[in-house]
Amino acid sequence: MSTGILVIGDSGTGKSTSIRNLPPEQTFIINILGKPLPMRGFLRNFKPLSPDGTEGNYYVTDSGVSIARVLDLINKKRIDIKYVVVDDLGFSIMNNYMQE
Repeated sequence: MSTGILVIGDSGTGKSTSIRNLPPEQTFIINILGKPLPMRGFLRNFKPLSPDGTEGNYYVTDSGVSIARVLDLINKKRIDIKYVVVDDLGFSIMNNYMQE
């Protein structure tokens, strides 16, 4: 069973920075904007998802379909991942709406 948590706040209040408190070896980040995350060791601790989905803990996309595929892959192949962060989901929703 999982627990969903939604963190909402004004820009610059530390939402993305708070990811540093999660263990990188158990955390997967889906980055909507592709921006560098504001935490020490980000590039060292978060590696891009491999084509077969068995390695890496970082993926950049703003596509709702791609997000769903990555979440499904994590669920099926990545028992090592306990935390999934989608940063910033609001932009994905807005981008999808604007494209229609």
